[in-house]
Amino acid sequence: MGRLEKGTLLDFFLIPDGARLSSGGLKNFVYWSNPESNPDGTNHMKILKLHDMDLLIICLEDKFGGGDSDYIDLVFAVEIKPDIIP
Repeated sequence: MGRLEKGTLLDFFLIPDGARLSSGGLKNFVYWSNPESNPDGTNHMKILKLHDMDLLIICLEDKFGGGDSDYIDLVFAVEIKPDIIP
């Protein structure tokens, strides 16, 4: 994504089995970071802030209704750094 301006809103989403959806015509859902936007009204994302680090760990659950609620179906990190003025 590169460097973003301060105050930029990030809205992550997950399309479970998205590759199969595009090739096989399967019906699928999109799960957003806001539970109210999800078709099942369930929270599909957990965000962890690592102590003393500029990292957010984003963990997602990919099954309708919360599935097994392990939130390890997709895990990635986002580095958040304060503005650096040269």
